[in-house]
Amino acid sequence: MNARTMRSLGIALGIGIVGCSSTPDDSYEPTTIAESELTVAGSTLTAAQAKWVLEVEKVVARLPGTQAERARRAAIVVWWALKEGVLDVQPSPYRHNLCTSTAGGVWKDVKLGDLDQCWGPAWQVGLSGIQVPNVTDWQVTNMASTIYPGVPLTTLLAQIATAAGIDPSSPTGKGIVASTGRLRSSWLLRDPAIGIALQWPFADDCYFGGPSWCYGSWAEAKRFASGLWRIQQVIADLEKRYLAAAASPPSAPAPSPAPESDPCNGATLGDGAYCATFFDTKADPNILYQCKGLATATKTICENGCKRMPDGSPDVCASAPPSSERAAMMDRAEQWVKAKMPYCGATPGNWDGICGKYCTERQTASLLKPEWNKYRSDCSGFVSWVWQLSFQDGHRTWGFAPFNQEGPAFSEKIPASKLQPGDALNSVTTDIYQQHIILFGGWVDQANGIARTLEEANCSADLVDTPNRKLVVNSDGSVTVGSKAYWPIRKIGVP
Repeated sequence: MNARTMRSLGIALGIGIVGCSSTPDDSYEPTTIAESELTVAGSTLTAAQAKWVLEVEKVVARLPGTQAERARRAAIVVWWALKEGVLDVQPSPYRHNLCTSTAGGVWKDVKLGDLDQCWGPAWQVGLSGIQVPNVTDWQVTNMASTIYPGVPLTTLLAQIATAAGIDPSSPTGKGIVASTGRLRSSWLLRDPAIGIALQWPFADDCYFGGPSWCYGSWAEAKRFASGLWRIQQVIADLEKRYLAAAASPPSAPAPSPAPESDPCNGATLGDGAYCATFFDTKADPNILYQCKGLATATKTICENGCKRMPDGSPDVCASAPPSSERAAMMDRAEQWVKAKMPYCGATPGNWDGICGKYCTERQTASLLKPEWNKYRSDCSGFVSWVWQLSFQDGHRTWGFAPFNQEGPAFSEKIPASKLQPGDALNSVTTDIYQQHIILFGGWVDQANGIARTLEEANCSADLVDTPNRKLVVNSDGSVTVGSKAYWPIRKIGVP
């Protein structure tokens, strides 16, 4: 783990496993050597370790700095990856996505899925073994544009997904290409050049001694970081190997942009179908563009209007909207109201880390229903049930708009005046410990801001149905309920 995390935790953690290939083409050809014969500082590498030590030769020239600085920085990070065991991740380090968190006072490494995010104190990704919390989203996107000038982030994300063995047109690939915030940063950091460029300062201390997290008790740490002299020996040997490869940085060609008059020039989610309103909210709501290579392939006039779909899925021409869609949402909400569904931050019988107890209250016969059991009955789990969101045990508050930090966007902000039954109010605050989401049940007196709200409010309450809540619309479009501000949001695709 990295300097900041390990200093704060005061412990040395191992590494987990996960999956695939290599990134954008480079002109440098690495030294030809049989993987089984590659040695570093007298130690013969495994086939996987050798493969990725050689792969880094292809990207060293992309790193910022002089030739010597590029070689040294790559050497420091590759030593780190060897010591952490990242290069042995199968089938490749590209899909290395490890979360270290504590449950019941025990630290544990958890392997995450491709679109999962870590909300614990340590989140390590990619070949470089970088901790995502150590760098800001701005630093990541700025480094991406520095290393790959002129390449749109969506294009780069598609290349990284491909290198990881994921088809960019698959649901997971579309989720990667359309990702935002921390999830997007985690994928950009899996590009070896971007990861190395941002990770080396955190591993550099180890060359001069460094604190305890530079070493470790697992096999790879004993092999490559048994002591200060061994660390320096491995880094120096890698540095010699990378010096020639770092000679001249290749230029990354920028794709030819489409004419600015073409709306598809703004197709930031990749090739596919886009409603005209995706590009301009004032555009004709009946137009559907088919975009390919940032240019319009076809243009369709939709008889019933163009329907926006969640990011990562193509927009479509709408059919006549079913009058029962919102009724079905509110019917599901009423089911939990009538059942007096107790608040719990886990599914029935499982540990609720929010309330500090097991969800035994949900194990009564009246509450054990297959369609309910897969959802948490906390605030965001309730809205996930009402909206029928299939994501783990329901999305968290930060998965909803405007945060969209749990895969492709499935909701969007709307004006408060447009709120309808089945919409929701999500906290303005970015503090995940203070966030809350409320289901909007409909206006009672819209002129005076009186509405019905439904929510799983806290650990000591069953589902709360408030028939006359006061909503105050703020100048920025948010609404104040009680003493907190919320964004009005809607599930994308619901009329």
